[in-house]
Amino acid sequence: MAKTIELNGELYELAAKDGEKMQIICCHRGFVFVGMVEDAETEVVIRKASCVRRWGTTTGLGEIAINGPTANTILDFAGTVRVHTLSIVCRIDCEADKW
Repeated sequence: MAKTIELNGELYELAAKDGEKMQIICCHRGFVFVGMVEDAETEVVIRKASCVRRWGTTTGLGEIAINGPTANTILDFAGTVRVHTLSIVCRIDCEADKW
């Protein structure tokens, strides 16, 4: 994910919303999403989400959580995704600056 955006020749840093953190969310039926995650009452909201179609790792999801996507990782942009909390298998914190 981009950390800065250029507008009229000026660079601006993109900030996370309050309470958001970069995470990988593993869901039932094999769906894996990555993005800026915010907890809501009965769901999590994943902004700037991508569906991880191919991990592209040799040591699992933790590898891309720490180091960001590899050359073999395939991400499909998904916009904003809402997942019911009961559908979440696990959550992995990411190093946001690597994405």
